[in-house]
Amino acid sequence: MEVFAAKVGVGDRTIRYWLRNEHLPPDIETIERVLFGNIETIKGADIYAEWRLELRQAHAKSSDKGGGEAKKRNSLSLRRTENIIMTEFKKSNAIFTVSSEQTLIVAARDKTFFDFKNLICGLYKIDDEDEKQRILVWILKRWNPGPIEVTDKLRYENVQSLILRFKALSGYFREQATWEWLKSRAVVAIQDAPHRLSQHILFGEVPNKWMRLLEFNRLYGDDLSRVGRASYTVFLRFSVNSPSKKDLGRTDKEYHLRYFGHAKIPADGEDSEVRGAELPSPGRHYDQAFAIVHAAATHFLKLGSREEDPNKGKDAEGKLRVLGFSLMRVADFVNL
Repeated sequence: MEVFAAKVGVGDRTIRYWLRNEHLPPDIETIERVLFGNIETIKGADIYAEWRLELRQAHAKSSDKGGGEAKKRNSLSLRRTENIIMTEFKKSNAIFTVSSEQTLIVAARDKTFFDFKNLICGLYKIDDEDEKQRILVWILKRWNPGPIEVTDKLRYENVQSLILRFKALSGYFREQATWEWLKSRAVVAIQDAPHRLSQHILFGEVPNKWMRLLEFNRLYGDDLSRVGRASYTVFLRFSVNSPSKKDLGRTDKEYHLRYFGHAKIPADGEDSEVRGAELPSPGRHYDQAFAIVHAAATHFLKLGSREEDPNKGKDAEGKLRVLGFSLMRVADFVNL
């Protein structure tokens, strides 16, 4: 106990308080690093990934106790989506936004454009501060032709909503650097034809590992329609601290992925907030699928270096086509 206390920078008495659940540490970043290592410097797969998440969830759950229903809904485990995206994007090399039916979740409809604009501006500012050359990928599902069903209508509206937001951005920014950056770094991946293995990219069925989670239940409850309209963000980070340009687009590169679910959560009074929770990796097939999407998008955007084997990116694009996906730049997507 003395060694652990010294490493986390507290006294023995504080550790005993923690063990008896009488007081909680204000944050667990140092504790996590001492127990499981610094995730920023780990090479290869993080064998403690699920233990890290379990620690975070246990800390958030204990922080909830005694606070009433409103406090529980706004607990530490359900963080503001904007804060999640900004924090994780800074540490990552790519962000994937995935939803078949509701890509843009906003607290109020009249703020949809301004919230989206502020998000893109924030991401641009983060990326402009270093040389990571991050990419942004929106993953959607196209509606089925023929008679319109409820799910087709939602998918159609989802695609159109994102098109409208990008069009508004192009008019708002015009020739500003933000729009040029978005055109060069963003890819929209639309699935035109269904494929059973696309589950690993689109989350058509909620992974079993997620269904039993307290955080997933807080986001979506037992309402299956809410689960169907779930929105996820996935962040990919290379295992090196400062990846060079030659590392872009490699499918054999060591990487880490973090998954988050998001939903509109009722807050005090009549207001709502868009909040999210971290979810454990649903499995290696999902991790591999998003690595392929990253390699394909990087090759599609021509961000790989001359030292990179172009066949790897081409192969990744080919795999996505087999799964029914087509890639397009934002400038082409707005004219869809």
